[in-house]
Amino acid sequence: MTTWLIVGIALGVVVLAAGVLVGGFGFTRAANLKAEAGRAAQVIANSDTVFANAATSGDTSFTVLVENHASATLDGVESRHGISILVERGDLSFLLDLGEDDLYSANAAALGKDLSDVDFAFVSHGHSDHGGALDHFLASNSSAAVYVSERAMRDRHVVKIAGVIRKDVSLDATLVDRYPDRFVFSATTTEIAPGLFVLPTIVSHHPLPAGNANLFKEVSGKLSPDDFDHEDLLVIRDSDGLIVFSGCCHTGVLNVLDTVSDAFPDVPVKAVIGGFHLFNPALAKMAEAPEDVRALGQEMLASEGTLFVTGHCTGTEAYGILKETLGGRLAYFSVGREFTL
Repeated sequence: MTTWLIVGIALGVVVLAAGVLVGGFGFTRAANLKAEAGRAAQVIANSDTVFANAATSGDTSFTVLVENHASATLDGVESRHGISILVERGDLSFLLDLGEDDLYSANAAALGKDLSDVDFAFVSHGHSDHGGALDHFLASNSSAAVYVSERAMRDRHVVKIAGVIRKDVSLDATLVDRYPDRFVFSATTTEIAPGLFVLPTIVSHHPLPAGNANLFKEVSGKLSPDDFDHEDLLVIRDSDGLIVFSGCCHTGVLNVLDTVSDAFPDVPVKAVIGGFHLFNPALAKMAEAPEDVRALGQEMLASEGTLFVTGHCTGTEAYGILKETLGGRLAYFSVGREFTL
C-alpha cells in the first residue's frame, strides 16, 4: 500500500508540474501576443509612407488577403496567422499561398476581389498556415492549377511546442489523389507563364533562421529537423528587375537572394515579398538575438535598391530592428493592403 501511495503522489506531482508548465506557457504566450498586436498597429500605420513612396506604374498589383494583422482602420476583414496574396498582372491573376482556411475567400469578397477565375495558386511550402485552404480552393475553383513542391504535399510536418507538445501542420496529402490533374510539381526552375518562374531548389550559403528549431518533418517514421527541401520560390521578371515571393523564407532570406541571383545573374531584385521567419509563433516572440537581426539587416542592405515587403513570421519586434537599418526599404504588409510594383 505504501509503495502505491508513493507512486500516486509522484504521479500527482508530475501532473501538477506539467499543468503549471503549460499554464505558465499559455500565460506568457498570451502576453507576448498582446505586445505583438500593439506593435503591429504602429508598424502598419508607419508603412503607409513607404508604400506611397514605392508606388510605381509597374505591371503587377498585390492585394493581401490573409496576414497575422489587419489595419485598425479597415472594416469587414479579419486577420489570422498565415499568408495569402492575390496578384493581378495584365490578364493574369493568381494567389500566392492560401492561408489555413477559407478566410482568403471571405476577405477577398469583403475587399471586392473576385477569385472565381484566378488562373493558378502557388503554395510556397508544406505548412498548413500557407496551404491549409487547398481543399476549399480546389473545390471552389474547378480549373486553376496548383504549383507546389511534391514534398510539401507528401511529407508530414510537425511543430514541437515547449519541447513536448506536437502539432501536425502538414498539408492534406489526400488532395493529390482526389485532384490528380490539378497539381504541378516542378523539379527544376520552370517558367509557368511569361515572366513567372518557380524555383524549387534554394542554396544554403547562410545559416537557417533560429526560429526553425521547433520545426520537424517525418522521415521513415521518425521526426528529424526540417531541412525545408519542400520550400519553393516564385519569381516575377519585369523589365526593371525581379519580384521574389517566399512565404516564410525558412531557408533564410539571404539564401533566397543568393538563389535568385544565381538563377538570374545581373538582373536586379527590385522586391522581396514574404515572411523572414524571425518570429517563433509557438512562443509569440522573436526567435533571434537582437544583434543577429541587426547583422541580417546589414546584409540585406547590400542588396542595392531592393524593397523588402514583409510580415507574418518576421514578427514586429524583429521588424523594428530591421527597420533601423533598412529604413524606407522595408514595409509591413497587412490584410487589405494593396500595392503595385
